Amino acid sequence: MQAQAQEQQPDDGTVSFSNGKRWLTVDGETMSTAEWADELGIDYAVINNRICHGWTVRRALFTPVRSERLNGMFLQKQAASDNGTQRRSNGGHRLLKLDGKEMCMAAWERQLGLPLGTVGRRLAMGWTVHQALTTPEGQRRKRRYG
Repeated sequence: MQAQAQEQQPDDGTVSFSNGKRWLTVDGETMSTAEWADELGIDYAVINNRICHGWTVRRALFTPVRSERLNGMFLQKQAASDNGTQRRSNGGHRLLKLDGKEMCMAAWERQLGLPLGTVGRRLAMGWTVHQALTTPEGQRRKRRYG
């Protein structure tokens, strides 16, 4: 009988809770979900959503998020353009920044007199933050061909 070399299987990771935080451990390295999110450049909410849906810690942390698309209701990353930015607040609200002013989508819509949901739909269709906030209701953005 030949001795078979056993390959060491990678650790799928563990989840623990302490002091109101979720701690994730992979390959002996333990960090909070927020710390892993910062380290890997993945939205905190994406990691939590994956863990809640039964993904292993390793898979939740190291599976790439689809580029430039919404993953469920979470953004892959902070989308940035020269004309505005968007990010998530600690409460999970999408914050949009334009001309030095940062507010959640609903506040922008109230201030601009746009129907609720308009800005979110525009961003989901690929509009820049600047286009989504400065285009009046009922007008379409100019298409770029080329």
